[in-house]
Amino acid sequence: MNTGEATVAAPVISGWLAGLGLAEFVSIDVETTGLDPEQDGLIEIAAVRFRGGVPVEEYSSLVSYPGNIPRFITDLTGIADPDLIGAPPFKEIARDYLRFLGEAPLVGQNVDFDLGFLRSHLDRVKSLAGDRTSSLNRVPLVDTALIGRVFWPEQTGFSLGSQARRFGVPLARAHRAADDARATGMVLVRMVEELPNRVWRDLAEILYTLIGTTTHRCRPFFASLLRLADSIAPPHREPVIPTEEEPECVAVTETVADLLGEGGLFETRFSHFRSRSEQVEMAESVERCFENQSIIVVEAPTGVGKSLAYLAPAIRWALPPTNESRQVIVSSHTKTLQEQLFRKDTAELRKVLPDRFHASVLKGRANYLCKRRLHVLIAEAADRLSELDRVSIMPLVRWSELTASGDINEIGGFRPRRHPHLWPQIASDSATCGGTNCSAAKGDFYRIAADRANRAQVVFVNHALLMSDPARFLPGNGKQRSLVIDEAHQLENAVVAALTAELSPTAIRNVLVRLVEERGSRGLIGRILKGAPKGTTEWSGLLEQVRSLYASSRQAFTLLAEQLLVAQGESRRSLKQRYGVGDPLSADVAHFLTPLTLDWRELEIQLARLIAAASDWTGEQRPRAELIQELKSVAEQAAELGAQLVDVVSGDRPDYVRWVECGRGRGGPWCSVYDAPIEVSTHLAKHVWPNCGGTLFTSATLSVGQNIEFFKRAVGLSLLDGRQVESLSLPSPFRLDEQMRIFVPTYLPAPREAARHLEAVTQLVTKVIAKFPRGTLILCTSNDAVERITESMSPVIRASGRALLSQSAGSSPAELVDEFRALGNAIMIGAASFWEGIDVVGDALQLLIVAKLPFDVPSDPWIAARTEQLQREGRDPFYDYSIPVATLRLKQGLGRLIRHTGDRGAAIVADPRVMTARYGRQIRSSIAPDMRSVGGELELLAAVHDFFAEPAS
Repeated sequence: MNTGEATVAAPVISGWLAGLGLAEFVSIDVETTGLDPEQDGLIEIAAVRFRGGVPVEEYSSLVSYPGNIPRFITDLTGIADPDLIGAPPFKEIARDYLRFLGEAPLVGQNVDFDLGFLRSHLDRVKSLAGDRTSSLNRVPLVDTALIGRVFWPEQTGFSLGSQARRFGVPLARAHRAADDARATGMVLVRMVEELPNRVWRDLAEILYTLIGTTTHRCRPFFASLLRLADSIAPPHREPVIPTEEEPECVAVTETVADLLGEGGLFETRFSHFRSRSEQVEMAESVERCFENQSIIVVEAPTGVGKSLAYLAPAIRWALPPTNESRQVIVSSHTKTLQEQLFRKDTAELRKVLPDRFHASVLKGRANYLCKRRLHVLIAEAADRLSELDRVSIMPLVRWSELTASGDINEIGGFRPRRHPHLWPQIASDSATCGGTNCSAAKGDFYRIAADRANRAQVVFVNHALLMSDPARFLPGNGKQRSLVIDEAHQLENAVVAALTAELSPTAIRNVLVRLVEERGSRGLIGRILKGAPKGTTEWSGLLEQVRSLYASSRQAFTLLAEQLLVAQGESRRSLKQRYGVGDPLSADVAHFLTPLTLDWRELEIQLARLIAAASDWTGEQRPRAELIQELKSVAEQAAELGAQLVDVVSGDRPDYVRWVECGRGRGGPWCSVYDAPIEVSTHLAKHVWPNCGGTLFTSATLSVGQNIEFFKRAVGLSLLDGRQVESLSLPSPFRLDEQMRIFVPTYLPAPREAARHLEAVTQLVTKVIAKFPRGTLILCTSNDAVERITESMSPVIRASGRALLSQSAGSSPAELVDEFRALGNAIMIGAASFWEGIDVVGDALQLLIVAKLPFDVPSDPWIAARTEQLQREGRDPFYDYSIPVATLRLKQGLGRLIRHTGDRGAAIVADPRVMTARYGRQIRSSIAPDMRSVGGELELLAAVHDFFAEPAS
């Protein structure tokens, strides 16, 4: 136990700290054995008292725990069972801890979590029974996570570690109570120092309007902030809609060689640019493709510079010396690349070609904020939003007043996926923002983006948007259009995902909660019915009808899950099972979900009747137009969901596959039902590619065995009649034989012995990271492998003092990659999304370990359906599909290692099949440099050592 004085140099503090009631406060933190206050235990508590922004006193103590500390908690905190020997039980220190807290405001990072555990454990202390009128329940709270999201919403991460780095606060040992409490307090002090530049009067008023109508205990902070910000004017903002005419575009007279070749404009303009023959060759091929309106597939390995290789000819083609209206649509799979192309690559082109072209970004409508809808929702928050929802939308307020794009992907303070029922109420919407009801001038950012895209010569979109309405981006309406599909290896997956329906109680709830709360009266229906004509009784049952759907939908999916799990045996905790017409599972789906489908159809009818009736009400009884439009928006969402329900219950489309995923969680059984196309090549070949203009497909990984036939078949290019498809595979501009080694430890067990293989891989990883303190990325094929390998590495990591960044910890991939890049010699481990899109240059990544070849799981319903389809076509599913897919993924994974001419690194593919299996040769023929077999552990470690000992050429 530690109750000593803390000595830290006093920072310069503005009067705002006192003005916010924080001249003295206590920052708290706890470490626990899990996330459930009722089931899990405390193992460490701490509190740090701050006066005038300086930590002056602290209290900390380990807490005895009757069980064994879970391994992942020890990995996270460093606290192990022996550390708690002799530690006091919570009941012996509870009163001292409360006395230390006193009556000062409490500060914490996600402070409700800490308070939940403290309250739960205090309830178990008999000597304190009835004495919970302590500071835990009375004094004001400040949550640094909430403050960060509200006033710094543009940041990507809001963990304590992220905020400590952002504000320059030292955090010696993350996930130790005293260190975390001290850092949390200092983060708050730094936040308050910057707040005068982050807030203004109107902003503070809106924020308090939202939180002030709740019971949230951060209310005093925002009330004080409102007083302090009373005289602060809003910051100067440029108008969202440009008032001046955009400069006239001029045709580009320079050839692509003049731009990208030796001695060209780029090499002259940028000291970091070096002309590459591969880039010039690609650019000239793309230019011919656009001029001839043909189709070409180009594999351009990392380092070629494919973005400039297609953007330069794209701009030349889009700006002809004639008066033709031309446009190039550039589609990427990830929004990250979409933004990079717009902000980085076009910015470089502008420096070479000033004022010669207009470029814009366009995403799906649901990505854009409508300020009008947000303002209406804030004004009606008390009637339409729960207390939690009112607090949840606070991060949108400041951002909405400063953003120039309204693109929700700009910020991390509000994630639509975490609030799937909230974002649809404030995003641009075809029903509520259509016609004259809304406009760019009223704050519909989608209208602004669409208008800019219509005028631009180059428009950056993503695959999902492109394939949701391809006709919109193909030649027509007086415009010639050419098309670039970057990250083309992901095109098939993107189209399948866009056409896949997912039904679950959560999806249903996200529609219903907009109409009325399950156990309350807030929502659109209640708001509209407030003005219903007196004596009207026909809508009296509508609220209960909606509320009953909450329960009936949960029950339907729960019973379906129970039926499936029981049929498979009580030992099964989760499963994924396909079904088709006539299957027993199909009958179960129909039995449990058909009543829900009928009830849902009745809801659709009632909503249409209410919209029609409310539109006819007159005078004061008539709801405001915005409310009727919002109800129309929900009705459209309900109709779409209803159609999906019909498909999963009775759909018999032979080109689609349906399946159920279910399992048991803390809340009981859960279940989701899916409906997805088996393949999309026929659709693309019939309806998209014949109508496109000049089209480029490009990626770093398209070929398997030195040809691109697999890719062409997957996206329908091989089915085209009358249009020739050219192809070009460029060599890597890197000296891969010198910069990179790939080792395959053939002594490891084969992955078919799953337990032995995973154990051997974890041992190998542990020894490699212990011997080589270099930036290391470990790629796994499952979340279970991530957790197992993370667990095995933790003791070695703790001993070495290096940072371990694991996907299993719950941080976003983007946040993990940023930290990995910044630390320089960390270890990062992940699955799925970590196999591509990670760009780390230099010493931060020198070792790459692939745990297993990335084959699809054969029993996955979609994969099984695809396999059967290939068999019906007389093809070999394994050699014609499984191996090419795994090969392309492996190429993507290995491609993370060498990103620059100065990079050097070693890769270990811990799957002996790539050398020993008959199909291994097919995989190896697609990989450069050559893979090297090693027959023992010592040989492997020596080979890696020798490679790094070689002088860099």
